[in-house]
Amino acid sequence: MYARVTTSQVDPSKAEEVEAIMQDIVLPILRRQRGFKNYISFVDRASGKAITVTVWETEEDRTASDQSSEYYKEAIAKVIPFFKTQPIVENYEVEIYS
Repeated sequence: MYARVTTSQVDPSKAEEVEAIMQDIVLPILRRQRGFKNYISFVDRASGKAITVTVWETEEDRTASDQSSEYYKEAIAKVIPFFKTQPIVENYEVEIYS
């Protein structure tokens, strides 16, 4: 599996509004993408820092959903007004040990 990790900073007073947009608008868009497996969010409500992880079945699926895709443009347009700084986007291969 493969992951996209996005680190962002939002106004702490807007964290709940951003969370609602992610749940109601962005997550349904993600679910329509080929190979999408999961969405995980880590939020520090005091500082407004958020780390989100999307997990994809293949590297090709993740790449197809990257910043140049219509999916990304549609999803990011919903939350970009809330970012205090440019998000940092990184890609990884996922290894799970149990």
